[in-house]
Amino acid sequence: MSEPTRIFVYGTLKKKHGNHGVLGNSVFLGEAVTVNKEFNMYDGGFPFVSDFKNDVGNLGSIVGELYETDRKDILANLDRLEGVPYLYVKREVDVTTMDGISYIATIYVASEGSNNRLKDREAMEPKGRAKLLEWK
Repeated sequence: MSEPTRIFVYGTLKKKHGNHGVLGNSVFLGEAVTVNKEFNMYDGGFPFVSDFKNDVGNLGSIVGELYETDRKDILANLDRLEGVPYLYVKREVDVTTMDGISYIATIYVASEGSNNRLKDREAMEPKGRAKLLEWK
C-alpha cells in the first residue's frame, strides 16, 4: 500500500459538482483554506487558480475541500482530468481545515502554458479581511 496523498480541490471536484466522482472513495478530511495568500482565481465555467510569480492585484487564499487517497488510479485520473502538465501543474501547499488542523496537500494550479487562456480574464475579487477566494 502506498503513502496517502492529500488533495486540495477548489472547483468542479468539490461535492455537488460534476467531476466529484473522479475522487472515488477518497476520504473527505474537511473544508480547508490555503495558508498562502498569493493566488489568483479566474472563473471561466470552471475555475483556474494561478500562482505565477508576476501575479499582482486580487491575491488571496483559496477556499476548498481536502481529500486523502492512497489509490494510484484515482491520482492518475485526477492528473488526466486536470490536463497535467499542459493545463495544470501540481504544487504542494499548506492548508488548514476549518477545525484548525494543518496539512500539506497537492493543489492543481494553472500551468505557465495556460497563461494565454487567462490573459483576457479578470481575476476574482477576494472576500473580506481574510482575502478568501471561493468558487461556488
